[in-house]
Amino acid sequence: AHPVGAAWPGWLRPETVVCRCEETDYASLCRAVAHAATAAARVVKLETRAGLGPCQARMCGPTVAELSARLRGEPLDRPVEGLPAAGPHHRPIAQPIRLGELADCPSPE
Repeated sequence: AHPVGAAWPGWLRPETVVCRCEETDYASLCRAVAHAATAAARVVKLETRAGLGPCQARMCGPTVAELSARLRGEPLDRPVEGLPAAGPHHRPIAQPIRLGELADCPSPE
């Protein structure tokens, strides 16, 4: 998942879905952040169920964390407890490897 763009939160409507797995909308996230203003992000996560679906916050985690931080007025550059940090804008280079090559590797002992 990529970080939220600077202008994107301005386009959100109350019915905008921020977690597809649990169908959590932006209005629910706002209510939970307001209700748990001094509590940890975990409370917001449990109240809205955002990040608790089949993807386990791999898709919505950075977005929910960043939106929650914006709503609380917290800095966006630190990780939020209970949610994964936003990933890099690029992916690491991957190279396919044959199963036979893996089988020939010596086992660590």
